[in-house]
Amino acid sequence: MMLVHTETRETFLWELAELEEHVSSRCLLSHSPKNPSRVVLVVNPSMPVLWYCRPGSARWFRHTYEDDADTGSPYSSLMGGMSWLVVMGGKFYTLRSSDDGHLVVSLEFSPGPKFAVLAKTNNEQGEGEAGWFSHVFGLLLESDGELFLVCRYYLMEPRRMPCKINVYKLDLSERAEMVKVSTLGERSFFMDNWSTDGVSMQAKQVGLKENYIYFIDFGDKGLYVHDLGRGTTALYDHVPDLEDGIGITPKLVVTPW
Repeated sequence: MMLVHTETRETFLWELAELEEHVSSRCLLSHSPKNPSRVVLVVNPSMPVLWYCRPGSARWFRHTYEDDADTGSPYSSLMGGMSWLVVMGGKFYTLRSSDDGHLVVSLEFSPGPKFAVLAKTNNEQGEGEAGWFSHVFGLLLESDGELFLVCRYYLMEPRRMPCKINVYKLDLSERAEMVKVSTLGERSFFMDNWSTDGVSMQAKQVGLKENYIYFIDFGDKGLYVHDLGRGTTALYDHVPDLEDGIGITPKLVVTPW
């Protein structure tokens, strides 16, 4: 891993021997680079282990955690959730799926790593088999110091157009809970396929509409635009002659302005 000093531009390498074969590892920073409380975190979704270091330390610390998921789905696995960690207020957050909803899990260093389940959202009933939606995909993202959860509900395969989209915000005023919201304010959300990446932007600054969610799906070349206020979703297919399929892997790219 190469580290760069933000002021002097000096660089040096820290070697994590155990990570040499794992190209899917992620590196995250708990605070801004100049914050003395910052922690550098390296995780890998294929191993129940993480590495971390602090300012002034000359070594990495290795921590092994228990992953007690009872299914093979990465969405119900804490280890799999390391793929979509987000950072807010010096803590790391991820999702775990349960039989009837999503669990919001925090990772805090105080001083060592500690996992905690903060809140839960329950899946809503739908019109599918047994009265439930067949697929629910959740995505956590940070926006202006707040943590949001976007849930997309589908009735059956092929997924294509979601039947419903709900947005929740983490409320820490009294006790940690995810509160359903009906507006994003002046923001727009962008979501990549498989609900692994998301970003929040000030809509007017980039010429977009406020309170909209833009997303794409794996195997689908279309761009979906959801109006959170009205609860409606539109599909924009700019290449109608290209068939959708498993070989289609779209990417949503947001350029600097």
